[in-house]
Amino acid sequence: MKKLIAIKHSKYEWERKTLNLSHDELIKKYNKERANLDAIMQGHDHQIMVREQVQSFMPNATFRMIDEINNTITGYDLVIVIGGDNATTKITHYTDDTPIIGVNSDPDRSVGHLTRWAMHDEYDVMDFIEMLDFHEYEIEEWQRLEATLDGKLITHATSEYYFGERMRNKMSRHVLIFNGREYEQKCSGIIIATGAGSSGWYRSITGGNIMWKPTYDVAAFVVSEPYNPQRDGCYHGELAPGNEIVLYSLNDDYGIASADSWDEFPFTRGTEARIYPGRPLNVLVPRIKDDTR
Repeated sequence: MKKLIAIKHSKYEWERKTLNLSHDELIKKYNKERANLDAIMQGHDHQIMVREQVQSFMPNATFRMIDEINNTITGYDLVIVIGGDNATTKITHYTDDTPIIGVNSDPDRSVGHLTRWAMHDEYDVMDFIEMLDFHEYEIEEWQRLEATLDGKLITHATSEYYFGERMRNKMSRHVLIFNGREYEQKCSGIIIATGAGSSGWYRSITGGNIMWKPTYDVAAFVVSEPYNPQRDGCYHGELAPGNEIVLYSLNDDYGIASADSWDEFPFTRGTEARIYPGRPLNVLVPRIKDDTR
């Protein structure tokens, strides 16, 4: 099995790189911000340990840092993402049919709703390799979303799309067409989520009462903070296969369409968006049952 292992930077590594700071300068910045320095450095140390263990036990795999991947991944039998939920959703933007598995590299400080393995120590790494070698896994199909803007396909979404003003203190405006009816709405944007995304932003808006499995072939939308909601308004609904949502932007400032909070596209006044269930994501899921995996 030819494997690509995509690895995320720790928070400490990423901020040293992007802020161009020395170790001492970054520590000073953390202290000034009252950041939890112990948690940041413990997370960094643990992720480095996991990275080194994986590289040691899987020397024949191809290793790349996540920020180096910007094109469709081809030529591999499996993509392994070492990181967390955000790292996993980013890499799904570059996978078509190749199976993928997210691995939580810092389970003591990260929940990992979308990851399907957790690495606390080297034994978890060895168990992971054994699981792959002995084919103790299944491939699940997770529902994804697709969308077009004025007829042009944009990045698919594994968790959710957001449509609304880029600056959340601005009023988002759009016309929603759903199930043959038309609604003009003012709000803080609209979220369309899959089962994978139902535990994230969507859950925060709905109050955490509605979640469903990533394998379910339905999506759902929710309008965030609708202004002057009407009894016959349409602020929440399900999106079944073969159905779609149509939005017409009335945004006055700078509206956007965001895929998994990674890729962003203009959704300015007059733009038409169509959102619908798309091709599934192939996810490797271990047969081993454990509370942490």
